[in-house]
Amino acid sequence: MTKKRYMAKVMHGNLDHTPGGLTKKDIKTVKTQDGTNHYVSKRKSKLVKSNFSDWNKAVAKAKKKLGYDKHDFVLLKGELLETAREIYYG
Repeated sequence: MTKKRYMAKVMHGNLDHTPGGLTKKDIKTVKTQDGTNHYVSKRKSKLVKSNFSDWNKAVAKAKKKLGYDKHDFVLLKGELLETAREIYYG
């Protein structure tokens, strides 16, 4: 059984904890764009969000500096990538 299936079983009440020791209070449900549920660790989710928040802020500042609208889709390469790196690494 995969890790995702263990998390689903814990969330549905069929198991007390995953093999790694996560209980129902340690797991959260995330809805995807297509409406399905995914189960993820609350701790790991929070860690990933905090790690990417600084990078996302740097990319937003780089877009503003280069004159892009904040909602424009722009591939992160070339001048935009270099500017974002300069801001992020400082």
